[in-house]
Order: sequence, then structure tokens, then C-alpha cells
Amino acid sequence: DALEEPPVCLKKPELKCTTPKGQGYKVNGCKNCKAEEDCNCEVSCDSAAGYIQIDGGSGKMQCKKVNATTPPAEHGCKGIVQKDECLRSFERIDGQPTPCCYREQTRTDLPKCIAKGDQSIVSASSAPSSCAHGFEATFTSLPICTATCSNDFSQVDRLVATACDNCRADQDCNCSVTCAKGLLPVEGPFRIGPRKCALKRNGPEWDLPAPDCEKPCSPPDHRDGTLNVAKCNTCAPSNKDCKCEVNCAAGTQLVAGSEGKKICRPDSLPEYPDLPRCLPVCTTPDNQSEQLDVSRCANCLAGQPC
Repeated sequence: DALEEPPVCLKKPELKCTTPKGQGYKVNGCKNCKAEEDCNCEVSCDSAAGYIQIDGGSGKMQCKKVNATTPPAEHGCKGIVQKDECLRSFERIDGQPTPCCYREQTRTDLPKCIAKGDQSIVSASSAPSSCAHGFEATFTSLPICTATCSNDFSQVDRLVATACDNCRADQDCNCSVTCAKGLLPVEGPFRIGPRKCALKRNGPEWDLPAPDCEKPCSPPDHRDGTLNVAKCNTCAPSNKDCKCEVNCAAGTQLVAGSEGKKICRPDSLPEYPDLPRCLPVCTTPDNQSEQLDVSRCANCLAGQPC
């Protein structure tokens, strides 16, 4: 008697997990992980890049066999030539769903996509290489990461940052940046006030950089009333409206330096290095009905020989 044809067998489908890719992921050892097998895959949120975990798991990941996200559809197998489409299809034979199988061989006399158990499968040479199975491999419980901005403002001595720690790019936060006590903001595009964390091309960043603050200039001392400093205000010296004009007060006379516009140097002593020196002009004494000779007493300055 002739022996029956041996069965044509297919290799058990090998399901592999795709290496995890997600916002802010730090991935280690996750290539070629097979479903339901041990794998040294570790996934966490990359804190060095400014990401924190808000949900999901972390650490060692397991590659699991799960039902396919897109299960095979009843398309029928005949006429399909693309492998991906074939392995996502099935047809009904005698009322039962039968998966489609794909042949990798290049023979033109055999169809590429056939139903499992098709009569054209008579030997290993005509057998398909894989069949639709409705499963896929995936890592479960992957972390969900979100971007946070580092509170670099608190490292600047001239600034005071409030509520700027762990501000997330996906949420509003109450971060506010102001100048430290005794300092004033310098004019420019980076104002004091609220800051928002945003996810940009290079990662999480603040919507505005830190403002610049500096020691203000105060009006110079009037030196016992001998200087007129009414045209000087308290202001940041870099600002365009920071002006100061110093003149001798009424009833005084310039004896040194110069009057006019003055430039403040807030980090030096004195702040105004070129102030005028003015002395009071003494009033000429009464000649007491010309009984006294006061001809040499006009325009005498206080504290000066006359």
C-alpha cells in the first residue's frame, strides 16, 4: 500500500515586540524581545531630559502575546498579492472562518495568498511561510511620561522664583519670576512675571528666558540742600527712562565738578562719581547807613576766605 502524504507543517509564528518609542522614554535592552519570553527590557522616563512619570509602569517590561489591535478581516484570500494584507485576512469555508496564508516563493503558477488547508498545499515546496493568526506582541504597562521644565530661575541670585518646581508642559502652573528685593528689572523682551513650560523641538523649555535685574540708582544726596536733585529718580540704570540731572541749588555757587546730566554706576562707590560741589553764597551784611565798609563782602561763599 502507498503511504499517505505526510502533513505539511508551518513553523510556529514568532511574535516579537517592537522596541518601545514614546515621549521622554529611556529605553535599555528592548530589541528582539519575544512574546512570553524573558527579556532584559527596561523602560523609564528620562529625568535627565526633564521628563517625569505620571502613569503606567516603570522598570523591567514583559513582552506579551495579545489579541491583534486590527484582527483579520473577511476579505477572502484569492487575488491578494501583498503579504501584510494577506496576513490580515480570512475567508469562510463551509461556514467556518479560515485564515489566509502567504507564500514567499516566486513560482508564478501558484497564488501568493491562499486559505489554510488549500488543496494546492501538497508539499513543503508549495507550503506557505506564514498564516494570519489574530495575535500580536506588545509591551504592557509602559510608562506615560510628561515633560517638565527645570527651575533654573532659582539658581540666579538676582531673581525670586515662586512655584516653578516640576512645572509640566501639558498643564498650566503658577510659576512667577520677579527681581530679588532691592533690584529692578532691566528693559527688554524678557519681562518679569508668569512663566509657562512648553515642549519645544529640543525638549521642555520655558516660554520666556529669565529676566535681567540690576541694582537701581537712587537720587544722589542733596548735600545739606546745596544740590538740586529734583530731576533724578529711582530707576534701573539700563532703562532708557533712567535719567538724572544735578545742578546747584538756588542760593549756592559751583566751586568744583560740573552741573548737568549724570550717569549712575550702581555697582561702584560712589554711585555718581562726578557730582558738582556747590557752596552757599553768603548775604552781604548791612552797611548800617554806610557806617560799615562791606565792599569786599559780596559773593562770599560759606566756609571760604573772602
